[in-house]
Amino acid sequence: SNRIMAWRIKHGVQGEDFALVRDVVDLVGSHCEPQRFLSTLRGIEVRFGRPPALVVIDTLAMTFGGGRENTDDMAVYVAHCRQIANEADVTILIIHHRPRSDERAMRGHGSLAGALDTSLICERKSKQLHKVTIDKQRDGPRDISFLFELEGVDVGGGHQSMVVKPLDRAGAIAPDVHLEPGRYE
Repeated sequence: SNRIMAWRIKHGVQGEDFALVRDVVDLVGSHCEPQRFLSTLRGIEVRFGRPPALVVIDTLAMTFGGGRENTDDMAVYVAHCRQIANEADVTILIIHHRPRSDERAMRGHGSLAGALDTSLICERKSKQLHKVTIDKQRDGPRDISFLFELEGVDVGGGHQSMVVKPLDRAGAIAPDVHLEPGRYE
């Protein structure tokens, strides 16, 4: 919630067009709950008077229940995410982690990578500098990158949270700049 508040402060955004759901939903294991997830989305639609456009799952591991990422359980997870996306007519963005041993590969079964429309890799390049690269894009270009830093924003009560500050090639603030791949390693 501090990150959301920091983003709103930084961009001067007010209002309630954002819902944060803290419940952990199992999309694979013995307590699999895609219908509960859909019910939550319907409740959000009632509350805001319109359906959500984007659902961010933070993280895949938190919604994987008792499943094993390196098995066919991943195909079940993908199928449930696709079901939710189709029934709720929503885009799903899944935050997932890579194994420390392989900087380019996602953790888990290959069915996840095969089912994705887009895959972004976020990596730290130095203490302050970060890079996001389009690793996979089903209907568009890939290997496009942009650089950013994290900027602290005071959220009150002596607390601070971070927001993304996009950078251009010279390091100046430049929103929505896409950099040529491989030139800024």
